[in-house]
Amino acid sequence: TLAGDLIVVGRGDPSLSQRSAGGLDVLAPLRPWADSLRLRGIRVIGGRIVGDASYFPDPVLGEGWMWDDLQDSYSAPVGALQFNEGFAVIAVTPAASPGEAATVRLDPADAPLRVFANVTTAPSDSNLRMVRWTRVFFTDSVPITGRISAGSQPYRIFVAVPDPTHYFERALGQVLREAGIEVLGERRSESGERMQSAPRTGSAAPPPASTASSSCSRSPVRIRSPKRWCGRSARCAGAPWRRSTAGGRWCARR
Repeated sequence: TLAGDLIVVGRGDPSLSQRSAGGLDVLAPLRPWADSLRLRGIRVIGGRIVGDASYFPDPVLGEGWMWDDLQDSYSAPVGALQFNEGFAVIAVTPAASPGEAATVRLDPADAPLRVFANVTTAPSDSNLRMVRWTRVFFTDSVPITGRISAGSQPYRIFVAVPDPTHYFERALGQVLREAGIEVLGERRSESGERMQSAPRTGSAAPPPASTASSSCSRSPVRIRSPKRWCGRSARCAGAPWRRSTAGGRWCARR
C-alpha cells in the first residue's frame, strides 16, 4: 500500500502516445507503469494521482493559434505532462437497424470529455455519413449530431482535450484501475507554485525500495516523466522501473 499521493513530474516528453507505441491500445504507453507498481507490491494508493506540469510555465496554447481550430487534434494544448499528443478519439458506430441510435465510444474511456450524442442510423443504401461535432470553446463538452448509414465503418473524431495535465491523470488512473490497483484519493493536478512547496521524496534523496512496497510510505512518491530517449532505468522511491511486458529497460526519468 502506498499511503501518500502518486505524483508524476512532467518534463515535456511527447512519446507517451499511441503513435509512438503502435498498436490499437491507446493506453499501451502507460501500462508498463502499472506493471512496475504491481511488481513492487503496490495494490492500493491511499492518496491521489497528482500531475506536476510546472516545468512548462507558459500558456498551453501557442501564440497566434486560431480559436476555431482549438477543438481539433492538431491544435491540442501542449504541457509538460502530455498524453497521446493531447487528444482523444470518439468512434460513432451505426446500429444494426435504421432508426436506432448509433453507438458512441470515447477512447480512452476516462478522458476528461463530456460527450452529448444524438446520432441515428440511416438505411444501409443511403450512404450517409453526415456526422457533425464540435467542442464547445474552452470547455470539455462535445455535442455530436447527425445520421450514419447501417453497415458503414465507424466515424472517428479526434478531439483535443483542453487540460493536458488532467488528461494524463485520468489516463493513468484508468490504467491503474484496469491493472487492479485501487486509487482511493481524488485525482488532482497541482499548479507550479503549490508543487514547489510539496515534499520531493524520490527526487534528491530517494528512500529504500522497501519503503514504498509492502510497508506504507507516508510521503508522496514522485515519478519523473521522460524528457528524452535514453537506455538508463529511472528511479522512483529508490527502485528502478523496468518494462515488464515488452522487455528491455525503460525510463520514467530521462
